[in-house]
Amino acid sequence: MLDFGIVEYPMVMASFVSKSGRTVGGAFMVDTASRHNVMNEAILGILQDNCLRYDGKMTLTSFSGEGIQGKEVHLDFCVGGCQFSERFYAAQGLSFDSAFGEHVVLGILGIEFLVKYGLALDFENHSLHSSSIIEEKMELSEYSFVFPQEYGFSKYGLPVVGMVKNGKEYVCLVDSGSNLNTTTKYVLGNGYITNRHTGLKSSLTSVAGTKMTDLMNVDFDLLSIGNKIGEIKVKKYSAEFQVMDNSKYILEGSSNIPPVSAIIGAGFLLEHKWVVDFASGVVYSAKN
Repeated sequence: MLDFGIVEYPMVMASFVSKSGRTVGGAFMVDTASRHNVMNEAILGILQDNCLRYDGKMTLTSFSGEGIQGKEVHLDFCVGGCQFSERFYAAQGLSFDSAFGEHVVLGILGIEFLVKYGLALDFENHSLHSSSIIEEKMELSEYSFVFPQEYGFSKYGLPVVGMVKNGKEYVCLVDSGSNLNTTTKYVLGNGYITNRHTGLKSSLTSVAGTKMTDLMNVDFDLLSIGNKIGEIKVKKYSAEFQVMDNSKYILEGSSNIPPVSAIIGAGFLLEHKWVVDFASGVVYSAKN
């Protein structure tokens, strides 16, 4: 992945051949909260004609609920010395240039790509690579944090972890496409979750635009598998969160699906050296 001193998100270098025959280089962001691959609308004009297929459409929706229509694009590209041919969705006005700085951003690699190839997003080694972990053979005592993804993928189609505080349980989305952790004023107040105002504001950017939020220090506990399958332990953390005041939850739930109460962002994943493994189906921290 690109140096986190330069970018705030996990990004990998990629290349493809344009319709002029020239090789174009740029970067894809790796986003664990995007179900689909997303194309930067700004580069559509240089794609080969056979890349555009208008029969497929998708509504690209932000975590706050806003959606925009996208059209289907098929792209042959290279990452890490490997050639891929994948489906993307692009939408008018969905340009990543301002969000990601000086790098030419080709788009987003989402869950469908990560699962299809059994990849691990590794914040310990700053890499995106083929998984080498088999959950049943993990020596659980070697890791300070382990959380299985079966529940998250069956309910949300996304990786989640469980938070607990004052006897209440919450669902947190593992979102490498967000540089900061995020929750809501309602969740903090309803759960009596300890928080302290930093006195600072932070901008929250989504496909729908940018909003300003308060920045708070929050004490919280995450559920983890203990030293054996079926054993649960609690791991304590303290971290900064952007706090939204215009939504009850990050994502509303339903009768059988709990709401998503918080986002765990790339800064936290990097600090604690987490690995989001899409082959074994576990999220875990670096070894003790």
